[in-house]
Amino acid sequence: MENFRRKSFWLETAGEFKPQQELKGYEKVDIAIIGGGFTGLSTAYHLKKVEPSIDVAILESHICGYGASGRNAGFGMTLFGLTFSLTALRFGKEKALQAHRYMEMAV
Repeated sequence: MENFRRKSFWLETAGEFKPQQELKGYEKVDIAIIGGGFTGLSTAYHLKKVEPSIDVAILESHICGYGASGRNAGFGMTLFGLTFSLTALRFGKEKALQAHRYMEMAV
């Protein structure tokens, strides 16, 4: 396997990695998620949080976080193009506060 840890800071600083067995053949699960990036992992996490007994499998061709989710420079934050003060100036303080709260929920 390629040295995945050099792909990103997140993988380089992660704890011990223990690969799971490669999927061969048929596996019965309640939900199969293809892709172990932000979206796939978040989906699995939230499904298990809502219904812990559900059997969820994440199918990833390399390791979780290997693709773009592990190499991007994106951040989960509350900015959406303008600072809070510029948004308040343009749309009013109440609208800026509503937008900020909305972005907090999105993160």
